[in-house]
Amino acid sequence: MSNEEKKAFAENITPQDRRAAIEALLTQGGPGGFDSEIKQVIDQLLGSWASENFEEVWAWSRQLNSEGAKNFMAGMLLDILVKTEPSRALNLYLELEQTHPGFKSKVPEKVLASAALKNAQEFLDFAGKFRFGWDAGESCEFAKDFNFQQVADGIAKFSKKEESKLPWGFPSNFYHVWAVRDREAAFASFTGGVLSRLESLDGFLNNLEEHSNPEAVWSWVAEKIQKSEVSSKAIRRGLCGLESVSFNGVIQSLPDAATRDHFLTQVVCEYGEIPRIAISAMSSSKVRLEAFSQLPKQDYYDLDITKIAESDLQAWGITRQQITDIFSAPIDELPNSN
Repeated sequence: MSNEEKKAFAENITPQDRRAAIEALLTQGGPGGFDSEIKQVIDQLLGSWASENFEEVWAWSRQLNSEGAKNFMAGMLLDILVKTEPSRALNLYLELEQTHPGFKSKVPEKVLASAALKNAQEFLDFAGKFRFGWDAGESCEFAKDFNFQQVADGIAKFSKKEESKLPWGFPSNFYHVWAVRDREAAFASFTGGVLSRLESLDGFLNNLEEHSNPEAVWSWVAEKIQKSEVSSKAIRRGLCGLESVSFNGVIQSLPDAATRDHFLTQVVCEYGEIPRIAISAMSSSKVRLEAFSQLPKQDYYDLDITKIAESDLQAWGITRQQITDIFSAPIDELPNSN
């Protein structure tokens, strides 16, 4: 059935027959739910009914016998309502969230996306009503004068009850857009704010590279590494997620080999696994062995040296036996380097 046929089918059903038609369609859902064609027809019928009398269709949907059908109808109706009355849609969503813990809807992120097109205060007002969790929402557009700092500061204040968490449906591109508009402010928040876990370093930097000279971005990151331990640690935490060109671009932007080796050793010691890209960027086999020797003793058993490829060992100029010796030696005993 084409979209035109679905639309014509829905339009040909008289208002008094809509309820019966929807109830009949609801019986077509199998174990996997409804197929896209049935959903589209139901959506057409609900849209027409809701535009004429939302109260009536909402009351009807809450009286359905099946809990699954109730939630399905509620989700579709809230998607319709959020386009015209976001505040009301959000209030109904919050009521259902309390009474039906398993209820899922994208109303929160749609409400936040709508507010992002307006201003930071409205965005915060809506965000403050949500439960907390780590489910990030979809990307959205932000008003040209949107105050990202106001949102970051506001979230920090009302999130104290559940430290370092975000409202459900928070826009996943919040830092993307902020970084392009004001990368210094965005980076300061990224390295130490409540929202810091929202974005990964690779996403943060890749977005900057798309809007400016990559070499300039790499140099800027290298400056941040040297500026403070806070920003250096934030960068180390996500640096190995970068693709090799950007990773090496940042490393080579550091002023000298000693600085690069020191930073890379910190990366190896903090990463939690063997970061091949960081070890490869070190200046010598001696530095690589010293980096392995500085791994915390309790982490030795988390590192499977058998997974290190022989080709990598040859490129690094070290042997598997040398690494094995490190794992069995006291923490302050450095192995001899070839």
